[in-house]
Amino acid sequence: MPEKVKRETRAERKRKQIGEFCGALLSYPTVEAAAQSVGVSARTATRWLKSPEFRDAYVESRQATIEAAAGLLRASASGCIETLAMIAIDKESPATARVSAAKSVLDTMLKITELSELEARLRTLESNIIAETEE
Repeated sequence: MPEKVKRETRAERKRKQIGEFCGALLSYPTVEAAAQSVGVSARTATRWLKSPEFRDAYVESRQATIEAAAGLLRASASGCIETLAMIAIDKESPATARVSAAKSVLDTMLKITELSELEARLRTLESNIIAETEE
């Protein structure tokens, strides 16, 4: 017995188009170009920009893009640091390149250290707040 094919509702189609529009906004330089790429008018796109449904979808799309970019950066980070370290200690490299590479490595280490310390402090504060609310 053949199964019934469920038709897409208007709300489902709109949600799908809004999701596609969010992705297009991250790729195209203008709202008009993004709207055109997903087959809606600029007027509709402008109306969507003001809706809470759009904001939620856009935040989700943007977060996914940021996470993908962060993954690529993490994958290449150790090679980049190794390259900078090699330039910094290579006596054959120009002095300006060595100084620049050393500065980049030190700046990165400082940022990592600061972020680690902030993360630890934040965890402590969150634990304290949770403990206080449970009392």
